Amino acid sequence: MWIITRDGFFSVVQYDADRWPSQELPVRLNGIHEEDVLVVRTRAVEDVKALVDFLAQVVGDLLRKPGEEHIIPTPSADYEFRVFVTRSEWEAYLTTAVEELDYTNFKGSIEDDARHDIYMSVWGVLQRISAVRKGRFSSWEQPSMAFEDTHVGEQMRRSKIVPPIPPSG
Repeated sequence: MWIITRDGFFSVVQYDADRWPSQELPVRLNGIHEEDVLVVRTRAVEDVKALVDFLAQVVGDLLRKPGEEHIIPTPSADYEFRVFVTRSEWEAYLTTAVEELDYTNFKGSIEDDARHDIYMSVWGVLQRISAVRKGRFSSWEQPSMAFEDTHVGEQMRRSKIVPPIPPSG
């Protein structure tokens, strides 16, 4: 599951001891069934810190205190930071994100300029889903070409988004 909130970008997957044999579950998760444990992965430490701090405040004793001690650095992996959470902790985070939703335009609610531009780029790339379904271009064409005369293309030009390079071959 990929989730983008104002706190950050999260990739959430089911914990699998066979996949992560070198990463023991934190002591706080002793006695919890493996199927109830999720791995939240992020590419920016501030994203995972926001989640850990939220859980410490809202969920309470499930995370004894906020801070980096819950964050597992994985610098050689595609997601540089991980934290183990229970399904109920992740549900509490998502529920609160929905309850606090007060914007009419997500991209416009992002105050950090660099992050806004990244999210705008993601928005533009995901426009491919409808364009491919409508036969406007193949999944590997550059969106700037496919959307040249559309609202999407104008949005991408205004944000100075450089579309990803399709794989060669």
